[in-house]
Amino acid sequence: ASLPLDGTDVAYELFTKPDEQQHYVLPGVPPGRRVVWVESEDVGSGFRISKVVDVPPEGDIELDFHVPLSGIEGVVTRADGSAVVGALILVRPRESLGRAPGEIAFEESQEATSTPDGSYFLAGVKPGTYGFAARAEGFGRVEETITVVDEESVVRRDVVLEPEALIELVVKDRAGALLAAAECSAVRADGSGMAPLRVREEWLPERRVFYGAASAEYAVHATAEACFPADVSALCRSGQTTVLSIALRRRGALRLKVVGAAGLPAPSVPLEVIDTETGTSANTWIAAGLVTSAPSSAVTDEKGELRLDGLPEGTFRVSAPGCAVTARVAAGEETGPVTLMLPQ
Repeated sequence: ASLPLDGTDVAYELFTKPDEQQHYVLPGVPPGRRVVWVESEDVGSGFRISKVVDVPPEGDIELDFHVPLSGIEGVVTRADGSAVVGALILVRPRESLGRAPGEIAFEESQEATSTPDGSYFLAGVKPGTYGFAARAEGFGRVEETITVVDEESVVRRDVVLEPEALIELVVKDRAGALLAAAECSAVRADGSGMAPLRVREEWLPERRVFYGAASAEYAVHATAEACFPADVSALCRSGQTTVLSIALRRRGALRLKVVGAAGLPAPSVPLEVIDTETGTSANTWIAAGLVTSAPSSAVTDEKGELRLDGLPEGTFRVSAPGCAVTARVAAGEETGPVTLMLPQ
């Protein structure tokens, strides 16, 4: 068992081993909230079970651990049936899927490595539904969800790894300028991915190469400074490279003005701004934090005006009750004011 102190850079730890009756004593534990765990390497790949406990300034605490007999076992092979040695098997609670490895607390995940005959065993996996992944260098990831029914069940999951697929991505703007500093990610489109694919360190400035993809569909996301993010799909096949090119739209601003009778400003008028390229409403982007609206209510202010910042370059259809106009947002510029006249 070990007890790191919370809220400090240095983890103070205490270790002990149980006696023949599986009793243990940890003396000198400082008061406060502590994480206590028990671990063993005696069964399969071993296990680790943890609990959080508040240690009072005085008095002892009795903390018992129950080790489930449940687990996950199997064999990792190639398509020809030969064993894959050193493959990493990882399980995480389903709610942690998609989070980066550094965001997962140690008590939330368990790992095993395949032995020389390709076998693995994860012992002490508590009942529940988990994300399951198997990966090895040069192979595509196997990722899915798996359920452990109860504390007496050992789930059998044999894994066949295929040669990895690659995704090669080039990101430019609509004018054709290379966006070498663009940030990109690739994740399983079906939501079963444990984490985004990684980019090879030797990628060239004009492209990024994601490795470890399986025969599956991936959602590729790209964004860059002063550009509107974009998403594309990549359908990967084992042993093949999928080449993608994304043209990001530069951001701009749109200022709108609504007038009523005698050309007077029309306050509190709701406006609908639709991107003609994608059919997306600017309100959707505002809700997602991609576009800002002034006023924030997305209706005209007391001067009858509304400003939208961060819109992607392109053509938009702007409508108010009883009228509509078309406006084109230029890259890196403010367009407007574009005036709408309410019907008399």
